[in-house]
Amino acid sequence: MKKIEDTSEVKIDTQDKKLGRAQDIMEEIRIKAEGQSLNLPQMVVIGAQGSGKSTLLSAISGLRFPQALNTCTKCPIVVALRKSESIFVRVNGAYIDAPKAEGARDTAMLKAQLMQKVEEKIIELNNSYNEITDKPINIEYHSPSQSPLTLVDLPGIIHSDQRERETMSISKKFISGSNTTILLIREANNDKETQKAVALAREVDPEGDRTIEVLTKADNIGTNEKRRLIILDQNQTKNDKRGIHVVCCRLKDNDSGPYSGTFSRKDEMAFFRGDEWQLTRGSPLELDSPNIGVENLMKRILRILGENMKENSPKLRVEISEKLKICQDVINDLGETPRHLGEVLSNICEELKSVQNELEEAITPLLEDFANTVHDICIGLKHSFTDQFYKPNAYDPIFFAGKDAFERSIKAVSEQYRVHLIKLSQDIKTLSICSVNESPVIQKSNYDRLTVKIKERWAEQFNAAWVIMEKEMATKLRDIGKYNTRNHYITSKYQEDMTFPKELQEKFLESLNPSSFCTEARTTVNCTNGEHTFCDTLLSQKYHSVVGMQALGKREFDELMSLKLRSCLDEYFAAYARKSLQEQQKMRVFSAVSAYVYCAHKTFLDDVMSIIRRCVLETRINWLNREFMSSQEFRDATKENVANEMRRAKALKTRNVMRECLENLDEAVDLIDSIEF
Repeated sequence: MKKIEDTSEVKIDTQDKKLGRAQDIMEEIRIKAEGQSLNLPQMVVIGAQGSGKSTLLSAISGLRFPQALNTCTKCPIVVALRKSESIFVRVNGAYIDAPKAEGARDTAMLKAQLMQKVEEKIIELNNSYNEITDKPINIEYHSPSQSPLTLVDLPGIIHSDQRERETMSISKKFISGSNTTILLIREANNDKETQKAVALAREVDPEGDRTIEVLTKADNIGTNEKRRLIILDQNQTKNDKRGIHVVCCRLKDNDSGPYSGTFSRKDEMAFFRGDEWQLTRGSPLELDSPNIGVENLMKRILRILGENMKENSPKLRVEISEKLKICQDVINDLGETPRHLGEVLSNICEELKSVQNELEEAITPLLEDFANTVHDICIGLKHSFTDQFYKPNAYDPIFFAGKDAFERSIKAVSEQYRVHLIKLSQDIKTLSICSVNESPVIQKSNYDRLTVKIKERWAEQFNAAWVIMEKEMATKLRDIGKYNTRNHYITSKYQEDMTFPKELQEKFLESLNPSSFCTEARTTVNCTNGEHTFCDTLLSQKYHSVVGMQALGKREFDELMSLKLRSCLDEYFAAYARKSLQEQQKMRVFSAVSAYVYCAHKTFLDDVMSIIRRCVLETRINWLNREFMSSQEFRDATKENVANEMRRAKALKTRNVMRECLENLDEAVDLIDSIEF
C-alpha cells in the first residue's frame, strides 16, 4: 500500500497548487542542471547541532527527523511538502509503504506508523554515508493538511569536533547563492555572538537581507532578563521583512501509545500568553506579531519564498541563457558531429588565404616608411658628408683621393640602408609568422594537434624563405657599391648637379624676388606700361617653374630669364675657377656621390620590394595552395582527439538540459505571476 486515503473532506486551494507546482519546477531544474551551479531560488535551513532545528522541521512538516543526541546528519535533506487528497511519502523517488488498515483504525494512527517508517528510512540512508557529503536525501510528503513548501535542511554545524570544517563548508556552499533565503535556527538561551551558524550567515549575507533568524526552545530561557531582551528585539523587528522569529515547538509525547506526530500550535500560543512572557519587566510580547509561532513562520517563509522566486526568475533566465550560449558556441566550433578531415583542412586553408590581403596591407606601410627613410638619406646628403672621406695624399694624384672618397661615401650610405633594412626584415618576419599563428581560425581551432603542426610547418617554411630573402637583400646592398659611372642616367644627373648645383639654384631663385625682378624687368626689357607689375611672378621649387607672365610677353620673358641665368652661371664659374684643385675635387666627389645615390636608391627600393613579394607573400600563398591540403601530417593531426569528443558530448547534453530548463522556467514564471503574495 502506497497511500493512506483521508476520509475527511479535503479542499485544495488553487493558489497552493500553483505555488507547489512552481517549487516542484525549481527542484526539477535543480536536478536537471546538477553541476551547472545555477543560482536557484530556495529556502535553506542552517543551525548548530542541538539547536532545535530538527524539532522545528518536524513541527513545520509533520515528518519525524532523527533527534537523538548521538545522531549526526551527514547530508542535506530536501523536504518538499505538497497538499493532496491522500497521504503518501516518497524518499529519493521511492514510495514508503504505508501500513495496511485493520478494522476501524483511524487515519491518525496509520499516519503515525508511516512517519515512523520515514524516520527509519532517513536514518538508514544517513548511516549509509561514511562521511559528510553534499549529496541530498529527497523527501516528498503529500498530505491534505500541508502547505506547499520546499526546504533544504543542512547538517547541523558541529562545535569543537573534527567534522566542524565539513559541516561549515557544506553550509557555506548551499547558502552563498544570492537567491537563497537563509532560515537561521539558534537556541534562544545561547549567546548569539558565539554561534558559528550566525557568523557564517553574516559572512555570506552581511546586510541580513536574505536571513530569517528563528529562536527555538523558548521554554528553556533561564532568566527574565534574557527573555526581556528577546521580547525587545522581536517587537522592534516585527515589521521587518527578515525580522527575528520566536517559536516553541515541543512535540507531544504519549508513552502509552504510538507516536502522534502532531504539533499543537494552539498550545504554543498559549505558552506565549503565559505570565513569564507577558509580565516580564518592559514591553510584553505582542501576541498579534507575525513573528511569533510556527504557524506564522510558515506563512512568512511561504510569502518570502514566493516573492523570491518572482523577483529572481528573470535573473535565472539570463543565467540559463548565458550557459546555453556557451554550449552553443562550443558546438558551433566542434560541429554537431565530427567533421570530415578534408572539410576541416579546407576551412582552415581558406581562412588563412583570406588573411593574405591583410598581410599585404600590414606590410605596405612598413615598405613606405623604409622607402621614405632611404629617400631622406638620399636627398639629405651634404658636402660635409663626402668631405669627411676625402683624404688627399701628397704622393698620389688628386684623382685618386676623389676616387677613394667616392667609394667610402657610397659604402657609408649602404651602411645606413643596411640598418633600416634589418629592422624592415624583422618587422616583416613578425607579421608573416603572426599571419598564420595568430589568425582567428588557428586561435579558435579545437584541433590542438593540428594547430601545433601548422605553426611548426609554417615556421619552417617561412624561415627557409627568410634566409633567402636576407641573402638577396645583402646582395643588393653590395651591388650599390658596384657603381658604373658610365651609366647615362648617372652621367646626366652628375652633369646637372655640376652645371647647376643646388646652391646655385637657390641663389638664382633668390635673385628672382618680386621687387627686384619687377625693377630689373622694366630696365632690362622695354616695358613702359606702369600699370603692369610682375610681383606675382614666382618660381616654385625649381628654376624652370615660373608662374605668371602678365607683365611680359613670352619672348621678353625668355630673354630676361636667359640674361639672369647667364649672370648667375658666370658668377658661379668664376668663383669655381678661383677655388683650389682640392676644393674643386671635393665638389666633384659630392656631385658624383649625390648623382649615384639619387639614381641607385630607386633601383634598390624596387629590388627590395620584389624580394619581399617573392620571398614572403608568394611563399605563403604557394604553401597554402600546394602543400597545405596534401600534407599527410596535417590530415593525421586533424583526427579528433578524445578531449574534443568529450567536450562535444558534454556541450550537447548541457545544451539540451538548458533548453528544458528554460521551458520549465517559463511554466514556473506563469504560475508565480498568477499568485498574489
